[in-house]
Amino acid sequence: MAAIEHTSLLHDAKGAGDFACTVCREEVALTPFERRTDDHGQVYDLWMCLRCHAILNATHLRKVRAGDDFLSLQADSSNDFYAVDSAYLSTVADQIDACGFFDYLFKVYPGQRRGVLIDFGAGRGIVAGCGAKYFEKVYAAELSLNVLRQVQAVMPNRDRVIVTDDYKSIPATFDCIASMHVLEHLPNLRDILDALVARLNPEGTLFFQVPMLLRAHLVSVHYTFFNEVSARSLCRQLGLDVISISYDNDLDFLNCISRKPSLNDQARPK
Repeated sequence: MAAIEHTSLLHDAKGAGDFACTVCREEVALTPFERRTDDHGQVYDLWMCLRCHAILNATHLRKVRAGDDFLSLQADSSNDFYAVDSAYLSTVADQIDACGFFDYLFKVYPGQRRGVLIDFGAGRGIVAGCGAKYFEKVYAAELSLNVLRQVQAVMPNRDRVIVTDDYKSIPATFDCIASMHVLEHLPNLRDILDALVARLNPEGTLFFQVPMLLRAHLVSVHYTFFNEVSARSLCRQLGLDVISISYDNDLDFLNCISRKPSLNDQARPK
């Protein structure tokens, strides 16, 4: 029955190849989901991928496919959103102490190794600064380094944090990839995650947090809205085992922690 129902769903697909699913790269098994307006009245065509169930911002994915320079849009958006002043910089140490991401990670996955962390899409660098309390070395990767360098200059353990705008040039493999409120911004998220996970050490983790589908989270630079099904599908396609999917219900965020199999696990026949 499940196979028949799935086949029926695919008959309803309307994808025409003018954009692709950011999670599974599907171009045909896509169908309209809803039309919604953001807080400013802009209308978004939201589509669903019938293979992985991701919800996609078709309006702006089509613009990327047509040639929009999304990297410049993201860099400008990051600079505006993360702008800091002297008052903010005076609170950096307190914000790092208040950051609970890694306490949560170690609780859920006690086997987490504490060698090299990459905070991919580091923003202001608070997660990277928190990671520096626990990991031997932290790479904070961000499109624009203007704000990140200001914050790094005043963070504790800053000697452990290396900032970069070119994650491909990092001369290391990773024990943890942290990506907080970044994946939704990447129309090419699979290209980036495939490259990062290829450098993830066995038993290393991918830890990401993303916003759920709400009007307040509808912005032109959010291309993907995850749910539990699409998060699990992403991990499976990356060759990772899901450790935990949880929700911050106060803020409507989804958290996912997944693990790269050990070498012994990878050697076992499927």
